[in-house]
Amino acid sequence: MTSKPVELPSNNLTSAYVALLAEREALQAERDVAVADGANWQAEAANAQAMLSHNEARIAHLELRIEKLNPNCTGSAPSVRRG
Repeated sequence: MTSKPVELPSNNLTSAYVALLAEREALQAERDVAVADGANWQAEAANAQAMLSHNEARIAHLELRIEKLNPNCTGSAPSVRRG
């Protein structure tokens, strides 16, 4: 004797499956946004660090030019950099 498969209400299973897929898709999209935000913050931090390095180099260059133009104003002591 063969048993007849139990018929499950397909509407409920299909609805649940579709809801799970939609939730999974929403979570993946949220994760993708978080990853992109993290990458943006890293890029902004790297850009800020580069700008800081550039500005420090520019300040050092200008201090040397000032020293060359006005050696008497700065005195004979070596300049002390603030850090």
